[in-house]
Amino acid sequence: MNKPKKVSLQDIAHALDISTTAVSLTLRGRGTQSRISEKTQQLIFDKAKELGYSYNSKGNSISSFPYANGASILNPVSLPFISGKITIYFFGGTASEIESTGAINRFLFSALDYIHSLNLSIDFVLQSFELNKLQESAHLLSKKYCHGAILAGLSDTDLQYLNDTKFDIPIVLYGRSSVEHVCVSTDNYETGAIAARHLFMRNYKHVAYINISSYNKVYSLKKSGFIDTFMKLTGNEPLGCEVNLDDKVNYEATIKNLLSKFTLPVGLCCFYDFLLLDIFRCASDMNIKIPEDMELISDGDHILNTLLQPNVTSMRPPVEEMSKDCIDFILNMIFTGNTLPKGIEKSHVVNIIYRDSSPAPDLKVE
Repeated sequence: MNKPKKVSLQDIAHALDISTTAVSLTLRGRGTQSRISEKTQQLIFDKAKELGYSYNSKGNSISSFPYANGASILNPVSLPFISGKITIYFFGGTASEIESTGAINRFLFSALDYIHSLNLSIDFVLQSFELNKLQESAHLLSKKYCHGAILAGLSDTDLQYLNDTKFDIPIVLYGRSSVEHVCVSTDNYETGAIAARHLFMRNYKHVAYINISSYNKVYSLKKSGFIDTFMKLTGNEPLGCEVNLDDKVNYEATIKNLLSKFTLPVGLCCFYDFLLLDIFRCASDMNIKIPEDMELISDGDHILNTLLQPNVTSMRPPVEEMSKDCIDFILNMIFTGNTLPKGIEKSHVVNIIYRDSSPAPDLKVE
């Protein structure tokens, strides 16, 4: 018996009388950023499903990681229901954030490990979206394409859109809180409080923080927890600055301006660990030694924390537990028909990973 002909990108393009490039970009999740209209993308998805197209992500920048039971990450768009598997979308922010953010990568691999342990046939589909533009990719949040979705990296604008829109699939939010959706998050206020208590126990009476001019409330909550807790402990208000991520030219000027106000030694908390390189560079330019003159703690535990010298003490979210909670919630809703009440939230507390930049309270700086 002859095997059925494998459907190609050219077949889809010919059927729709459009370019093969447009089909390829859309099925790779790059349609929106390539300015392909939502209507055309929808036509491509529909035709691919109709023809029985099976997407192979081999060779793309974020690979497919198959497991024996069929669970996999497909980058970035999979066409569900062709194989009868359960399909869960994971919206993880922009493509660059997905590739570079340690917490997102840890989440993905932890989720895959847990899915593998469940012995279920699941496609875990990685999908990027542009900050503040979730609505441009929201057509994928439909039972036409998946059984459920986990969303991370949402701005306040994205969250508001999500809260104001009805979807026909269950949705779990990772790292954000919402009265409209099931959520798995860290206690962001407590994250700031933990940093403040650590520096207080390191015998600092004056501390500072570096935050970002944020697109969501997460960072403002961390800052509030840090300031409130340290003031309760010492009566002293921390110095601080906020870096505008859209103004890269002035990154270092903002940081150096803060460092120039210090009376050394000082304890510094950075709530965005991608700024660590800038902080190290500025400290070096100003002859401030870490940790002798300035102890440093950061939030997130990116790989940078272990590569920089000295290694940077970090507040690490329990991503492995959080990914398991997200999968449990989404599968529960898929199997029970989305019956969980709105606003359920499981909140986690970060753990401090002590390293050389700010040792445990009972250790001395060498």
